[in-house]
Amino acid sequence: MTAHGLLVRSAFPLSATTSTLLIGSVAGGVGTAIAQVARLLFPHIRLLGTCSPAKFAFARSLGVEPLDRALPAAEIVAAVRALTGGAGVDIAYEATGAEANLSAWLAATKDEVGKVLAIGFLANVRADGAGMLATGAAFDPVGYAAERADRMSFFSVTGDYWRGQRSVFREDFERVLMGAVREGRLRPVVGKLWRLEDAVRVNERLASGEGVVGKMEMLVDEELWREFGGEAAR
Repeated sequence: MTAHGLLVRSAFPLSATTSTLLIGSVAGGVGTAIAQVARLLFPHIRLLGTCSPAKFAFARSLGVEPLDRALPAAEIVAAVRALTGGAGVDIAYEATGAEANLSAWLAATKDEVGKVLAIGFLANVRADGAGMLATGAAFDPVGYAAERADRMSFFSVTGDYWRGQRSVFREDFERVLMGAVREGRLRPVVGKLWRLEDAVRVNERLASGEGVVGKMEMLVDEELWREFGGEAAR
């Protein structure tokens, strides 16, 4: 639902004139979903995305042209510009909430008209996964985006979509997304199942990106955990 909301219910929805997107952390849960839903609803759009080289094949399987996420920000911007004939992308999705990344993603969009949607706070998660950085050490991506509202917006699936557009949210979920899943046109990628007690380890993985492909789901029910055993589900 985060991906669908970003693409069609955010401050910068896609349209028939949108031609290119940049998806940060494209191999992660939200990034993967953005690529899948974009392909489902707007198959004409060209997708670029950042991930580690080990995940390039996975990104290509989603229809995404991969870029090495470890490159310095300026080099990622240059690569995006090169791939788009110097123009930049229409919209960029940034998943970490880091100031340097948000600035770079904006620089990778079309001059004066390109947009950035920020969708995460991962940059403020402690490296050990045990919680968030102290307030004084944390960066505020919501405020940063608000200061650049003509070209940047922070999207909250809870506040902007589920609470702000409740009837639309339900219709989108039941008719658009679940309809596509039932018909076999959309197959969400669940990379790994975890016990709820492993939440710290999950945050650590998400902060580092190591081994993350698709959604990381936590199961409360121990019987379900034993049945599925944490194996990858595609």
